[in-house]
Amino acid sequence: MTDRLVHRCNVCTRTVADGTGYVHISHTEIYQHEQTRRDWRAQHAGDIYVSVADMPDDGPVRWRTHHTDCDPDPGGDDYVIPVVRMRTREELLSWTAHLLDKRWLYQTDWSQFIYSKISREEAATV
Repeated sequence: MTDRLVHRCNVCTRTVADGTGYVHISHTEIYQHEQTRRDWRAQHAGDIYVSVADMPDDGPVRWRTHHTDCDPDPGGDDYVIPVVRMRTREELLSWTAHLLDKRWLYQTDWSQFIYSKISREEAATV
């Protein structure tokens, strides 16, 4: 097993080399996700028998990996991490620690992204 993390473009599926792409997430999608939940809560504020389980489930906002040339929305309002800065497990852990301070992280699929970067043997079993 290699110690370097491999990133594949979500569009062309080729490996993203250092300096040619990034991992990113859309702030617009995060905002829309938050707004959907706020609207739902406001709409059901007076309901007695409503459960959070009834909240619309549009899934978490996805982290994506793209070559700069493959990004369908270049220059968008994304949070961007160049792949060159996320090549080792230590760097991935460092980014995770950094992102834990972002209030919007829980709305994303960061945990799935992490699991996609580690082997099955390394993944914790629940």
